[in-house]
Amino acid sequence: MKYKAVLFDFDGTLADTMRDHFGAWGKASLDYGIKLNPEDYYPLEGTNIIEIAKRIFKVNQINGDEKELVQKKEKYYLDKNTINIYPGVEYLINKLRSYKIKIGIVTTGLRGRIYSSVPKQFLDMFDVIICGDDIAKGKPFPDPYLEGMKKLNLEPKDCIIVENSPIGVESAKAAGAYCFAICSTLGDEYFTNADAIFNT
Repeated sequence: MKYKAVLFDFDGTLADTMRDHFGAWGKASLDYGIKLNPEDYYPLEGTNIIEIAKRIFKVNQINGDEKELVQKKEKYYLDKNTINIYPGVEYLINKLRSYKIKIGIVTTGLRGRIYSSVPKQFLDMFDVIICGDDIAKGKPFPDPYLEGMKKLNLEPKDCIIVENSPIGVESAKAAGAYCFAICSTLGDEYFTNADAIFNT
């Protein structure tokens, strides 16, 4: 089968950013007296950012302002983040482009944060970028990936999706696409719904 596009999640898939995100969530949560553990956060990665904030408050039985928690987290992230694109990513992207394969980013990250923290020359390599605040219903719903496909004028059967979170894989499969999972932050036991699994 000939595919026409590859749609990538960003954090933890194209770039080694998840420790910085966890650190920012952890620091923001401490402002509310919450100690966030890795196992509380990493399985939620890929979820709409407001939904993550709601979940943190709910689990810890705190009646807090989700938007305020998100604003704190985004500020702490931008204060401390380092964008390290994974080895091999730019080679892969250039190879896909040489074959006239369309490429896109579909992320739950907010557009302001993505465009202020990721180098412009890297983002300019992509044909479409869908961010978390572009879509009303984020991952695990199929809407973000369907929007990316729509902007590329392609069908799900034309696309491969590359994800690093169970929620992202769920979104990809709900969209009807073939999905690769990358075990950058979680083990392969989390990715039973993926069509193929890679360690890097």
